[in-house]
Amino acid sequence: MDDVFQLSSRQPAKLALWQWLSHQYGTVAEVNHHLATDYADEVAFLAATNVPASSAALTEVRSGFLALIAERYFSVAAKALREADPDHLVLGCRFAGSVPEPVLAAAGKYNDVFTFNTYPHVDFENVWSPDGTGGVVERVPRELSGYFAVARKPILITEWSFPALDSGLPCQHGAGMRVDTQAQKAACYRIFVNAMADLPFLIGYHYFMWADEPALGISTSFPEDSNYGLLNEKDETYEALVQASTAANRSAESRHARSAVSGSLALQVTGNTIEVANTNPIPAHRLVRISSAGQSRFEEISLAAGQTKRLSLSPPTLACVELQN
Repeated sequence: MDDVFQLSSRQPAKLALWQWLSHQYGTVAEVNHHLATDYADEVAFLAATNVPASSAALTEVRSGFLALIAERYFSVAAKALREADPDHLVLGCRFAGSVPEPVLAAAGKYNDVFTFNTYPHVDFENVWSPDGTGGVVERVPRELSGYFAVARKPILITEWSFPALDSGLPCQHGAGMRVDTQAQKAACYRIFVNAMADLPFLIGYHYFMWADEPALGISTSFPEDSNYGLLNEKDETYEALVQASTAANRSAESRHARSAVSGSLALQVTGNTIEVANTNPIPAHRLVRISSAGQSRFEEISLAAGQTKRLSLSPPTLACVELQN
């Protein structure tokens, strides 16, 4: 968004920003008052290439104009696609990494599916499931829940992977959390698929990719050289990954059928009492792990909106209490 301020006067986006500011504030004097600027008139604004000083008003301008850009972008693209091909879904733009909040409403308004590339960090040693097959996908499930709350459209993961360093490939270029071995890569695959299948608004997850990239890179201008594949350049399969993907995808449908939208929970420990509260307007379901003296036990917590549950620790107890959100 700041790039628009820095454009030359000949750029349409710069003129559109001035028109938006004029509509928002009415006069040049009000624009200057809110942004702490000293533009003499429209010509002076268009000639300027500096970004106004950081302020609450500038944050509002960034959000508002970005929402306008998103409205224009998605409305024009969706209209053209539906006119040319009315029998297929509009899958959006495959957001990469994160999505600015002002863009979410327009993305949900015009697209049939919300698409998103993500290369998450997975803690495959942090076992949450009582059966020992767990692990934690950091950030992404909560992030996607937040996106769905605004966009209100099914979500499709359109790229994700975990390159392993024991493949013989350099793995120096390209996205994704690096792991040491194929076994760890397989574990990350399983953990990620299970976490995604647990999200009721998620309709798919496209793994990247079928075959490894070449050691010399895809091209001189795009030198990715990483172990993304289910098989290597000789068409030899990575058996640990293939087995993990087969098992995880075989159970995904039944796992997804049990999924439900869940809010986050708040955790507080006072003395020997654990209090878990649902402050959301929707139900919440999470696991609490209580570790003490080298042992862990799990409590499944399901709370209606506004509900609180208390758990007791047997005194005297020194324990680590964690909440999976």
